[in-house]
Amino acid sequence: MHLPRPIQRAFDLLIPELRRIADAIGVLHADAQQQIKAANTAQERQQKQQEIAPLWLNDVIAKYEETEGNKAANDNRHYRVQNSIRWATWCAFIAASVYGGIAALQLRTMRTTYWEIERQTKAAQNAAYATCLNAQAVQETFIQMQSSASDSHAAAMATITQAASGIEAERALISMIPRFPKTEDFFKQQLVIPYSMRNDGKSAAIGFHIKVKAVIVNAKDAFPSSDKNFEKLDGSYIPAGGEYPDKPTDPQYKALTKLAIVRDVKGRVVAASSQEARDFLEGGPEVVIFYGIMEYSDFSGVHKVRFCNGMFTTKPGDSHAPGKAEIGCVNYNHQDDKYAKMPNVSNLPSIVPLQVIPINCTKPSE
Repeated sequence: MHLPRPIQRAFDLLIPELRRIADAIGVLHADAQQQIKAANTAQERQQKQQEIAPLWLNDVIAKYEETEGNKAANDNRHYRVQNSIRWATWCAFIAASVYGGIAALQLRTMRTTYWEIERQTKAAQNAAYATCLNAQAVQETFIQMQSSASDSHAAAMATITQAASGIEAERALISMIPRFPKTEDFFKQQLVIPYSMRNDGKSAAIGFHIKVKAVIVNAKDAFPSSDKNFEKLDGSYIPAGGEYPDKPTDPQYKALTKLAIVRDVKGRVVAASSQEARDFLEGGPEVVIFYGIMEYSDFSGVHKVRFCNGMFTTKPGDSHAPGKAEIGCVNYNHQDDKYAKMPNVSNLPSIVPLQVIPINCTKPSE
């Protein structure tokens, strides 16, 4: 049977489409059958599992239910934690606010304290500067006082020295005056040395005591230092510028003198006619050592004097060389003055100038 061509053509086009639809329906049917079969298989497996292991499944269900309860408890705990965190955050914010306020108050207090300390520091600096200026003034005063003390000490030393020099100038000063003997001076044909005393000072000498000796020696003899055979002479008064014995007021009378008997080194009296006496009188090598000790007083104190004179004469054209005894005679002379109230510079306290370090003051800044 032949169909019209247009219909045939449409039918030819429709058949392949129907076939593809049928094939797709078959595939879908197969898939549905497989799904049904898989579902049935799963259901059967589930039933078998329910029948085979009902005990452990109950445990799983209980565990699941416990897990669900734990999950709710966890949710509650998380809520409480979040709530605690929220409150802690608010508390921290409040604490931070309070701390910030306290810090602000402390900062204000610190600033106030700093300003007060700065003010007190400036006051202390100004007080220290004023104290330093006062110390400078005191130091200047001390330097002036030290200079004045040094000047006063120097003036006192000059005054004491002048007073001591005045006492020295006004005191009594007795001198022994031996004279070379002449023939008319001999006493009982003994060789003697005439002598007298003179007060060359400006005050009277009171209560003098004298020990005198005359010894004839040659150039080789040593100084006769023996204390034996001294002749003693005591007196009470020699006025200033006066002599002892006194000079006669009438020039026709001869001046009186004291006589010291001459002895040899062995203490024997030397006769005026002996060879030693003639050599001495005629310019020989013999020398008479006239020496002794004198003590007297005046207004200034007590004076003790050792005196010695080497007496000799030379022939015209001859010279004289000092011997040992004459050298010893020079060394024998000594004066020891014990002043009652003699001013002494050593009695003044010494002044040691102190080392002064200059004080420098720095004015504090405004």
